[in-house]
Amino acid sequence: MRISPRVCILCVLLCVAGVLASSDCPAGGEPDPADIGAVRIMSIKGFNKLVDGEIPSLEQQITTLVLDDIETDLDLGIAVVHLSLTDLQTTNFHMDSMAAKTLPETQELELDLGDTDINMTFDWSYTETSWPFASDSGTGTASCAGINGDFVLHPVYDHVCGVPQMDTDEFNLDFGNIKITLDGGASEFFQTILNVFIGLVEDIFTDKLNELIAQSMTDSINWTLSQESGSVVPDGMMEDFRMPDPAVNVQDSYMAVHLTGFIYPVEEGVMWPARSSIMPSPLPDLVTSEDLQFVISNTVFESLYLSGLSLDLLHGQIDREEVQNPKMASLLNTSTLGGICPGVYEAYPDAPISLSLETTIMPTVTVMPSAVFTNVTGTVHVSVHDATSDSMVDAFTVGYSAGLAGVPACETVYNAQHAQNFTSIWLNYQPFNLTGWEISSEYGPVDMTGPAAMQLEMYLSAFAVAPWMSEWTRVHAPNFGIGGDYYDWASMYPLLQAPGTIVYNVPLVDDVW
Repeated sequence: MRISPRVCILCVLLCVAGVLASSDCPAGGEPDPADIGAVRIMSIKGFNKLVDGEIPSLEQQITTLVLDDIETDLDLGIAVVHLSLTDLQTTNFHMDSMAAKTLPETQELELDLGDTDINMTFDWSYTETSWPFASDSGTGTASCAGINGDFVLHPVYDHVCGVPQMDTDEFNLDFGNIKITLDGGASEFFQTILNVFIGLVEDIFTDKLNELIAQSMTDSINWTLSQESGSVVPDGMMEDFRMPDPAVNVQDSYMAVHLTGFIYPVEEGVMWPARSSIMPSPLPDLVTSEDLQFVISNTVFESLYLSGLSLDLLHGQIDREEVQNPKMASLLNTSTLGGICPGVYEAYPDAPISLSLETTIMPTVTVMPSAVFTNVTGTVHVSVHDATSDSMVDAFTVGYSAGLAGVPACETVYNAQHAQNFTSIWLNYQPFNLTGWEISSEYGPVDMTGPAAMQLEMYLSAFAVAPWMSEWTRVHAPNFGIGGDYYDWASMYPLLQAPGTIVYNVPLVDDVW
């Protein structure tokens, strides 16, 4: 089966809309519930598991920090002394725990540190800038145990990663008692400036290290969020569609990214589809029991189909030589058309046929507890292989209206573009009815009412329309979950909730750390 490869459409279903937009990240807040079509939810429990799992790499990162040298002049009245602190680097960093709590009233998170220890080494030296030009140098160590404090994190939506990221400009670490030792000072003059050196080192802790630790922690958390929390990777001509900017929303037990349910074409000269033809379904109460959830409304699917129609993208081709299903391949022959369009069979007995499927009316999507019911209306154009000219010739075109029942599915696939495994979600459609009618024919009447037509309709529904829609969805489905070390993507499972939403639950791996 050959599917038209023009665009990766369903990649925008969850949260990649941000990769298409270029505006600033929106502020947090409660979006209009009537305009929400998809929500990506990370529970605070899941967030803290990710944060806590970053402690080993964060310890390693901060243990190898190298700080900028400090050079300053000290005016003692009788002399000016140039002071230097060089080769400043941390040698140990240990953290017992990190844990976040939500601040819904300010749309922020507060990240609290447990008991934390840090050690640092450095070289010191001084030189008088005038006679007698005394100088001295040595080494030093500094340590602080039992550091406590908190960082205030501001979640924003990152348009590149497609996930929330954290900004911080409020970090309040209490370094308590800092122990500083300077070795190597042999001159009496060294005792005069000892306290100055100690003060400079203390400033490094309360200023430089405070900021560096905050930045390292934020960078580490953001890297984890971008790699493990459900980022969506586009795979195609993403300029064809867009969603308006999402909004990050912080609640008591979770952090969510709300996406509008309406997907629009962005091709120049193409009008946006009328939203009045789509009735948004209310989302369920967003109470997550898992670490990560994706909630998708039927609004997303319907606006996607509507936009696809406006760009003439919702079509496919089924050729006999490319069909892997033996039953379907055997049906793609004029012998199956004898009771429906005898003229075709008489002109081309036992000749291969091809089907061109095109959707002509926006499919309607209804999510119920048992399945995702999708009604597809379109045309099937039948062409026949003419052995004399070795070409395909037009035979006839019929219209159809098919009822499909989709079951949410998920699988791990290899993305060659990114050379990694990703998790893909899609809908596996099965038929439950199909009605057909003649539109045009080059070889006499097409009977779509008799027993042969009923059999053909069953075949078209089971072996053409349903597999085509399933394959089209699978090929263009959103890919997410880079890496997979934290989230148990293999155990991801979908739930169908009425009215109108699919919920994908993704647990964290319990024994990663």
